Amino acid sequence: MPITSDAGEAIRLASRVVVVDPRRTATCDIADLHLAVTPGCDLALFNGFRARAKNGQGRRAEIADLHCPEDRGRYLCAMFDCDEEEMQVLTDPARGSDRAARPRRSGGVSA
Repeated sequence: MPITSDAGEAIRLASRVVVVDPRRTATCDIADLHLAVTPGCDLALFNGFRARAKNGQGRRAEIADLHCPEDRGRYLCAMFDCDEEEMQVLTDPARGSDRAARPRRSGGVSA
């Protein structure tokens, strides 16, 4: 999880801030997306991110395609206790791109 100063820098650079933590923390207030994963499951998500980057597939393609293309992320959504809307905001460059330069402060995922 990025520390708050790193998250602020990411926002300044018009990046997306994603918090992966089972708890709601202060960093969640400046994040575009909070994935409240089941404790202990964050490693699988980070391994997916790492594998995408290592294989040159870090272009915001659906993360779930790497692990379970047949169900398009339903398994990961269940594992990380998020719905398909949240997974799409995280993985689809067209979704949420209007929020990239301005963080959401509501704590929820906006459509």
